[in-house]
Amino acid sequence: MDYQSLKTLQGHKAFFDSVGLPPELALPIDLLEVIGGIFLLVGIVTRIAAALFIIDMIGAIFLAKLPDGFVG
Repeated sequence: MDYQSLKTLQGHKAFFDSVGLPPELALPIDLLEVIGGIFLLVGIVTRIAAALFIIDMIGAIFLAKLPDGFVG
């Protein structure tokens, strides 16, 4: 996700709701991916940003890829 994802926040809220997650998580996740990415590029609080990205990506793996068995 990128800056454009913040403009389509309603779509992300609908997606989160459709997979059984609270729609209120869409904004923090989008902000993490935009601001955290900038922090990583600049080199500010990289360990904290990286740890939050790890948690984010583990959630994405369990949500999107694990049910399909990493195929396709």
